[in-house]
Formats: sequence, structure tokens, C-alpha cells
Amino acid sequence: DYYLFALKEDPEQKDAVPEAPADSVPHLGAIPAAARSDTQTRSSVSDAVMACDDLVELALLLSDVTEFVDIEEVHLCFRRQSEISNIESGMPTLRKFIRPFDWERIERMFDIVTNLPAEDQRRRCHFQRPTLFRVPGESRSYLRARSTSLRLADEQIVPGRPSHFWMHLTQFDSSQIQRPREQELEGIEEER
Repeated sequence: DYYLFALKEDPEQKDAVPEAPADSVPHLGAIPAAARSDTQTRSSVSDAVMACDDLVELALLLSDVTEFVDIEEVHLCFRRQSEISNIESGMPTLRKFIRPFDWERIERMFDIVTNLPAEDQRRRCHFQRPTLFRVPGESRSYLRARSTSLRLADEQIVPGRPSHFWMHLTQFDSSQIQRPREQELEGIEEER
């Protein structure tokens, strides 16, 4: 069985989030003992709630194939809240997640896709080499996708308006690629 679970920001609740009623929290006895002990070892008092101003919707495709309710798909919807284009803003950008050495070839692929003849604009363009995609929250860890494709999401390119693209990364290697730990020197920062 599959369930679609979606969360959307309620603008009226932005400042004060009400506490859940005590009787709405599931009793620990309802969770199997094996699941309780596993969860308790991974959770800690250091867990924190993070604010993400540009995140406006989160949708999850859930499956009850196990008692843990597997998350099979996640869709995140972001909307830029500020007109200022800043790499440090809360808005996720492709440049934040792609390995710097891959950026030039990604830009070339965007050029290829946007310059396809009108009858071919729905075609996917595939990258010939694997792409390294940064693991969110890990500044030096990447996943290696052996298959990456890019296609235009819009029906057609309209001059003067932003274009939208679908990028699909698949066939991930089972291991993460770790960059060697670099020595940090005072006063020297990585250029973004």
C-alpha cells in the first residue's frame, strides 16, 4: 500500500506553533520493542529544529511495507523569499550541491538543452561521465551518480522568462566519495 503525505506551510502559524495535546502522542507501548531500542540509540538530546525560510512544501510517498513506514519518495518545494541572489541564502541551488570541478560541464549541458531545435526540446541529454552530488549537510561528502540527465521542463523557452529544467541522477554507487580532509588555513576561504 502507498500513501501520499504532504506538508505545507501555514502562513498564519509562522510565529507561534501550538504544542501537541498530551493524548495525541502515541504511547511507547504501541511501538515494537525492537523499533524503540533502535530509535532511542540514534536519537539524542542534541536533535534540533532547523528553520528553512525558502521551503514551502514537503511531500512524502510512504509505504507501510514495514512497521517503520518507509519513505519511498520525497518532493521538496522551495520558493525564493528574497530577490537577492546569495549563495549563503536558505534557497538550495545546484551550485551548492555539484562538485566545483563538474560545474563547467553542467553549464555546457544547460547550453546544449536550451539550444536544441524546438522538436527535440523534450529530449533528455545524458552526461557521459558520472556526476558527484554533495550530500546535504556534509560539506566534503559526495554521492556518485553514474547516470545523469537533463531536460527542459517547460513546453518551450520564452525569451526574458526563467526556464525550468529536470535533472535526474540515478545509478548511485553504494559508497560515498569522501574528499581528503584539507588543512584549513586562517584567513583563507574556498571561493564559491
